[in-house]
Amino acid sequence: MKLRAVAMTTFMVTALGLFSACQSSLRPISERPRLGGGRADQAWIVVAAPFSFRHGIGTYTLPAGRYAPALEDDSGVYFRAPAEIVAADPLSATSLYSGGLYIPLDGSGKADTYIVVRSQLRFIELPANFAYALVR
Repeated sequence: MKLRAVAMTTFMVTALGLFSACQSSLRPISERPRLGGGRADQAWIVVAAPFSFRHGIGTYTLPAGRYAPALEDDSGVYFRAPAEIVAADPLSATSLYSGGLYIPLDGSGKADTYIVVRSQLRFIELPANFAYALVR
């Protein structure tokens, strides 16, 4: 009887987690989000030169160029990279990932990178010295 109760509790917790994940607010970019005093759907992020940074045991390189607004959620805007993000890991081969930059709508100007791994979004915090320009 105890085993069944534990199994049912585990199932309920997992189901609630999946339900919450399905309630994600990820959607195509609209006119609604505002960044830097203007509409996010009319802005671009410009990264002047390739930017490499370490995370864990790997090194990630963001491509230079214009990052286009692509998606939004309730907290920020996803800007798609102009090329794939390179991830180099000393334990495995170099990998290429779709992804880009995530800019929160809180006015902080802080950016994080995101990559898509096996159809799942993963966020990687960028170092403080990462620089970009928001242009219209």
